[in-house]
Amino acid sequence: MRKNFRFPKILSIALVFIIAVIFYACEDFSEVGTPPTLGTQIDFSRVVAIGNSITAGYQDGALFEGAQQYSYPNLIVQQINKTFGTNITFVQPLIAEPGFGTRLRLTSLTPLQIQSQPVTGSPRNSAHAAPFNNLAVPGAILFDMFDTTDYTAKAGPPRNNPFFQIVLRSRTLGPTMFHQARALNPTFVFFWMGNNDVLGYASSGGTRGTDPTGKLPTPEATFQLLFRRSLDSLLRINTTVRIAVANIPDVTVIPFFTTVPWFVVDPNTGQPVRDAQGNLIPLTGVKGGTPRPLGPGDLVLLPASQLISTGYGLPPVPPFNQLPNAGKPLPDDVVLDASEVNIARTAIQRYNFIIDTVIASSARAGRVVKVDIFSKLNEVKAQGLEIAGFKFTTDFITGGLFSLDGIHPSTRGHAIIANEFIKAINGKFGSNIPLIDVMSLPGIQLPTSGNIVGKYQIPKVPAEVWKNVVELFTAR
Repeated sequence: MRKNFRFPKILSIALVFIIAVIFYACEDFSEVGTPPTLGTQIDFSRVVAIGNSITAGYQDGALFEGAQQYSYPNLIVQQINKTFGTNITFVQPLIAEPGFGTRLRLTSLTPLQIQSQPVTGSPRNSAHAAPFNNLAVPGAILFDMFDTTDYTAKAGPPRNNPFFQIVLRSRTLGPTMFHQARALNPTFVFFWMGNNDVLGYASSGGTRGTDPTGKLPTPEATFQLLFRRSLDSLLRINTTVRIAVANIPDVTVIPFFTTVPWFVVDPNTGQPVRDAQGNLIPLTGVKGGTPRPLGPGDLVLLPASQLISTGYGLPPVPPFNQLPNAGKPLPDDVVLDASEVNIARTAIQRYNFIIDTVIASSARAGRVVKVDIFSKLNEVKAQGLEIAGFKFTTDFITGGLFSLDGIHPSTRGHAIIANEFIKAINGKFGSNIPLIDVMSLPGIQLPTSGNIVGKYQIPKVPAEVWKNVVELFTAR
């Protein structure tokens, strides 16, 4: 006679626990059961990173050593060194504390206040005898990969970007980002360029860009030409180099664009203000050159926060008419209206199609792997990312993913990016590099007390602070 088999209760509990651990571990920390190995398809003995402010480790409105040590390429290299006992050299252009830029610090959660301070920390290792392994330049666009303009000249108008001189230093080390990378004869390259080719347009409210007119994102044909040339030039450095390429995330879902709502918010409660009929009261901003009420498809940029506190965008009626600028529309450069959002997202879609097409070519596919940051960010935006009991979101400050400037990743955000690179590299090249323990790294430093009250607390930071950050992306 057949008997129904039943697990003893204690075994059932143990089985559930084991399964839970396996799924938990597989998602966030390691590939269970497979010993770490670098395999035979990749060689990390000479690593180069090429990119912009994200790859450089820029955080909180500045470039500083305390953040640079957590740049995603450095995290990956240090993870390999720690795991495999290697001694891979990865020299970065370190900036002494307090860094270079406009450093932001969170001073209060209620009300939400962020302190800013212009800082001019000095480079610590500018005498390094070779090109740096991390050649990422904050503010760089794809064009800069091969641009031979003198680095000192780029510090002046129209670029006004001092980071080319800080990172690339001297033409004797190579006249372009590519030439300096080639001089290191890399065996592996992290390549993440192109974000600023659309971010400049979006972060300026659609008023400036990187196309020949200076008003739109980089044209699709130009992006395709430069991206293909970049990959082919890197692959020709030697016959064994491998490249990990990140695609372009939807920049319009980051906190810089999503923190300030299109409607009026009570600064004391962080809740929407409604009219007598219970409707949201729209802010007014310049759209298409004309002041108009904003709507759900329009994005109000973080630099608008200080302007709103003085009355910009608010109707000239009690109690708002007590503010000096009530009745004045928000300027065009702090509003990305719905049509401009569509332009930015269309550019991102086309850039990523180009990246997919170029990488998929049989001449490149075996040596290049794509890191799909676009999909990962959208996933986090839609459902969050839970790691060790903490749910990362794209929310400003409380989401944990972005630093205080609302554009660049936090330290833990860099670890999450690094893990996406590691997953792609492992999947493509047969390695099994362990994932980085995200929660072992520092989180955003919060004040010792207080909580953010209300859903729409808007930080009080002078608009000029964020304009300095935006200037990096928009100067041509």
